[in-house]
Amino acid sequence: MLKKTLWVAVVGLPLTTLPLMASADSGPHWNMLQLDYRQHQPDAVGQDLNGYGLSGSFLVNDSVFVKGGLTDQSKTIAGVKNTLKTTDIQVGYIVPANEQTDFYAALGYRWSDPTYNGVNTENNDATLALGVRGMVTPEWELRAGLGTFDGDAEYLLGATYKFTPEWGMAVEYRESDIDKGWLIGVRLDF
Repeated sequence: MLKKTLWVAVVGLPLTTLPLMASADSGPHWNMLQLDYRQHQPDAVGQDLNGYGLSGSFLVNDSVFVKGGLTDQSKTIAGVKNTLKTTDIQVGYIVPANEQTDFYAALGYRWSDPTYNGVNTENNDATLALGVRGMVTPEWELRAGLGTFDGDAEYLLGATYKFTPEWGMAVEYRESDIDKGWLIGVRLDF
């Protein structure tokens, strides 16, 4: 776990000191919606589950945001349907590092309904996330984060390329103590 935490810190913290080329008014956008295709590999199944996710966040004020998401992933293996459905809600606090980079902390709750190898193991618990998001150019946002769910550490690396000020394509890689996965999606900033 320490190795992964240091790896995320090494990747994420330099966002605060890069010679950023983004304009002063183009920091990370917190008002957004995202629809994505995702692949998830839980250790309990050993194969990828494929599906979709819908997520979004909204600024309550300059420092507070609300974030939520839904996922639905499945795969039939040897006649047994394996599924994972989640619902997340978080409330977070933003600390600007500079005009293009924000640190954040968020507390939330995740409702997780996995069925692996025919066994449903509903798992609901609080979440904690810490991270950094930064605009390295007017088009590119990079992000890195650490979190917990049900006592397991989670790690996130992601990027968004913006085709226009409103529309972009997002990619993310997530890994935890019990699973890993990636996503690619379309993002709308408003």
